[in-house]
Amino acid sequence: MIVAELVTLMEAWRGVFAQDRTFRLAVQVALATLCQLGRNTVSQRITLLGKHHGDWNRFYRLFSKRVWEAARLFDVVLQRAQPWCRGQYLVVAADDTLVHKTGKQVHNAGYLRDPLSPKFRYNLVLGLRYLQLSLLLPLYDTTAGAVSRACALPIRFRLAAVVRKPKATKKHPLTDAQLAAYEQLKKENTLAKYLVDVVTELRTWLDTHDLQRKMLLLVVDNGYCNQTVFGAVSRTVHLLARAKGNSRLYLEDSATPPERTAGFTPEEVRKDRDRPWQETAVQFGPGAVTIKYKVVERVVWPGGAGERVLRLIVIAATPYKRRKSARVSYRQPGYLLTSDLKAPVAFLIQCYFDRWQIEVNHRDEKTVIGVGEAQVHTQTAVEREPGFAVAAYSLLKLATLQALGPTRTADYAELPAWYAGARQPSCEDLLQKVRREAWEHPEILLPYGVRITPEALVMATRA
Repeated sequence: MIVAELVTLMEAWRGVFAQDRTFRLAVQVALATLCQLGRNTVSQRITLLGKHHGDWNRFYRLFSKRVWEAARLFDVVLQRAQPWCRGQYLVVAADDTLVHKTGKQVHNAGYLRDPLSPKFRYNLVLGLRYLQLSLLLPLYDTTAGAVSRACALPIRFRLAAVVRKPKATKKHPLTDAQLAAYEQLKKENTLAKYLVDVVTELRTWLDTHDLQRKMLLLVVDNGYCNQTVFGAVSRTVHLLARAKGNSRLYLEDSATPPERTAGFTPEEVRKDRDRPWQETAVQFGPGAVTIKYKVVERVVWPGGAGERVLRLIVIAATPYKRRKSARVSYRQPGYLLTSDLKAPVAFLIQCYFDRWQIEVNHRDEKTVIGVGEAQVHTQTAVEREPGFAVAAYSLLKLATLQALGPTRTADYAELPAWYAGARQPSCEDLLQKVRREAWEHPEILLPYGVRITPEALVMATRA
């Protein structure tokens, strides 16, 4: 059962919290987070647990006052997911996500550019920005009806605060020193700097937990393809990033930097007919897809990676059809730069295609789990509560893998006819099964003081 495996994984949280009662309270809130229907606020979790007539303030103090680190909640995921990571690589996808807010008094909330706004007009929305790292598990199985996609387990979720400009008035305008300090603070708190800090902490954790031999491959999008992130590359940390088509590259054995006058761009390599295309099979979507690519070994990118030697991979536009009778459409070509000069090219391309699973994490976390819906305002709670909910979601996915495997079996509820071809369970499938197991087997959650019933679920939606 998923619930039994989930509780077993949560037992590893005992060392995260200073007191046993705080640990029990955390388990209660985590289970309520996963079983909740509708909005996922703290008050609804309290009502679901039947604690709305007692000291309900302790549930808010769990996030604002108690001593614990959100990053340590993911340690059990990294430890227990190792059997699913084949080979010497730990492939980690990184990306930032925006959580919408409505209260202007929420700490660090500010107006940010909406990533869903149209290209011809950028919109601003009030919200918080978080940086997430997800461990990519290669669960491919070529047998009939088996899994054809990877699975992403969140392993870090950190607030990437935006630096606010100091307020100024007509009587008290900002001085030059204040403006200079503000500009310096902005440079020190960029998304790239946040990512480097999180990756450095993750690499240190791996080295201290008998995972020194594991190579960390960080897969990122174009927003993190810059000199700051490439500066974090080391012997045990490699970067695979999507680059722009007009980036100016040079061969390593070309002239010395002061004499460089000629170079090439990834777009020119794609159009170069003298460079033949190669092919490889990639697991993506419903099954294997044939991808055409070109490789340029040992290049340098002075404008974005200094004199670090890189490898360029150019992926051709892939044809696809929205339906069988539709005309053929083409996806945009891809340009990848990586500091790993030894890994097989097919493996690197597969890793970048698997990076899409972190977008699936973002969708599940915000639309299904309800990350960011809790009405907390203090700095500590704003930093901890979303990470706590993401950690519970990550444990749920790992518990499902260990209990039922990666494929969709008869243990789940029957799907409607239009979903009959689903091979993997969705996040909604997992939550539905957890709720059913929780009220059919109350003895599993009884030691933690949790009792989930259909009546409590309905009552919590009204809180």
